[in-house]
Amino acid sequence: MKKVLLIFLLTTCYCCLNYANAQSPSSEIKKLLIGKWVLADDKNFVMRIQKDSIIYCYTRKVTDRKPITFLFGDSVSYYKNKNGAFDFLKPNGDLYPGIVIKEYDPVEKDTTETIIIYINKTGMDLIGGGRTATFKKIK
Repeated sequence: MKKVLLIFLLTTCYCCLNYANAQSPSSEIKKLLIGKWVLADDKNFVMRIQKDSIIYCYTRKVTDRKPITFLFGDSVSYYKNKNGAFDFLKPNGDLYPGIVIKEYDPVEKDTTETIIIYINKTGMDLIGGGRTATFKKIK
């Protein structure tokens, strides 16, 4: 009986530890987002996403820096594929509710929202201001 109880307790503790160490989808996506990204169409344009700010550079010179927050849809984990990418594009071209990067402009007292269409370890597609853009992650 003591052996069974001990095995049960050890199994329960192991499961709890694994659950506590599992990443939430939002933290997993933040981990993918944070870093340097180069615009596929213009290698001079680099965007550096940090946990609370975004920095835009052109030809290695900072052109803008803004505070940001990330907004996550309720079920972002549903859109994760077997390769670890998150794809929020519906077959008809619409978007599922996914992730928004909300930028705050302290000078203009305005906000801008950019929607993530697709993201994986090496690239992401965004839509903002009625335009789409593809970025590649810089190591």
